[in-house]
Amino acid sequence: MHVVLHSSLSGVFNEAMVKKVGADQFIAKFHPDELVSAVQKWMTTD
Repeated sequence: MHVVLHSSLSGVFNEAMVKKVGADQFIAKFHPDELVSAVQKWMTTD
């Protein structure tokens, strides 16, 4: 299972949190196109 961490916050703190919790990707703020791209990417791998 791939995990995409989404938060309305951005910056170094969240990038560190991605590594800490083992998420595959981080998307700051809500950008529907980025979310779709991330989901499509992970659906076609593994």
